[in-house]
Amino acid sequence: AGFADSENSVCSLCQAPGCEQCTASADKCIRCNAGFDLIDQECLPRGRWGWRAVYVVLGTIVVAVLVYVVQLAWRPVVNQEALEAALLHRSHSKIRHEDENHRLYPLHTDVCTELIP
Repeated sequence: AGFADSENSVCSLCQAPGCEQCTASADKCIRCNAGFDLIDQECLPRGRWGWRAVYVVLGTIVVAVLVYVVQLAWRPVVNQEALEAALLHRSHSKIRHEDENHRLYPLHTDVCTELIP
């Protein structure tokens, strides 16, 4: 919406976001569009509280995950023998070449089209 700019004697466009009718300046508002609240001559979206709640929930989840990961990293190993056996089993479970080095197949190997013994 436009307003009468008394300084330049022209009709100017309102620069305030969400504003339906400006005051005598381009960045102050008298009446807001639907879905906006007029607060201190500014139009603020009504959904701002919902987004703030979403950000708070997401931030809380991120902090909880970070705390959990840090606690896992600081946790002492209580059964070193079982850990070593599990890591050895994991290594033996991987698909390897049958040559003398038993090197791993590349990650981009397509096991549907390439015959792996």
